[in-house]
This record gives sequence, C-alpha cells and structure tokens, in this order.
Amino acid sequence: MSKVLVAYFSTTGTTKVAATGLAKAVGADTYEIAQEVPYTNDDLDRKKD
Repeated sequence: MSKVLVAYFSTTGTTKVAATGLAKAVGADTYEIAQEVPYTNDDLDRKKD
C-alpha cells in the first residue's frame, strides 16, 4: 500500500485550492506548510519595486 502526502505552501490560497484538489484526486492527505510570522499586505504586494 502506498501512502501519499501533498504538502503545500500558499500565501493567497491559490496553491491550497490546487493542492486540495490534487490530494482528493489521488486519495492523499494534505499538509499545509505555514510561515512562522504571517505575511503583511506589503509583503504580498507584487507591484512594489
């Protein structure tokens, strides 16, 4: 028997949706890798120089 784990890191939720769908499709468990200190909106602003 094979054990499968989908581990993911998602700052905005997009990767979480994809990882959850993948895990469901293959019958795997999920594990969310979370940052120790949550990102601020400034950290996530991709338009900043």
